[in-house]
Amino acid sequence: MSKYQWTKVFSIRGGHKYFRDEITKMIALADDSGSTPDRTEDGVLWLDYQRCVCIKTSADHTTYITIPVLHESRYGGPVKKSCTTSSTKEAVEVCARFGMRLALEGERFLLVRAESEVAEQGRTERDADQNCDV
Repeated sequence: MSKYQWTKVFSIRGGHKYFRDEITKMIALADDSGSTPDRTEDGVLWLDYQRCVCIKTSADHTTYITIPVLHESRYGGPVKKSCTTSSTKEAVEVCARFGMRLALEGERFLLVRAESEVAEQGRTERDADQNCDV
């Protein structure tokens, strides 16, 4: 029996795929190196709700966007705190869907989704799921 039981929640074009493990009810993400989080080169990356999604601009005006994760190595060993890079769209979607806080240059925000948007998203996801073979 598998250690995980994945259900795809959503994906971002050019970004990550997000999955719920139905055993632990935790959310993990996968890049294009694997079809599910446990099959990626990195190993399972769990969303870390204790930290914020961060958007920071450096002195040279480069903007960095990161999503906090707990890295479960494919090869065993301790779980480590880490971050993965993301697009603005992905960062906002993760905050809105999963209630994660957003830190913009150190200030914290909580994003919420309008009820009409939630209903529309549900219809879109049902249509996408019919075309998805994960």
